Amino acid sequence: MLLASAIGVAAVTTAAVLTSSAGAAESTLAAAAAQSGRYFGTAIAAGLAREAGHRVG
Repeated sequence: MLLASAIGVAAVTTAAVLTSSAGAAESTLAAAAAQSGRYFGTAIAAGLAREAGHRVG
């Protein structure tokens, strides 16, 4: 029982630390890349750009 409690406390503490760190990051990959002067983009085959699942917006 004591071991399970210790593991639970460790998991909650880790989650709290990771959440606070992630909160400072940008919400999209492109915005996070821009913070460090980088560009984030993707590439797809030209024929796929017309498919509804690949459209932006």
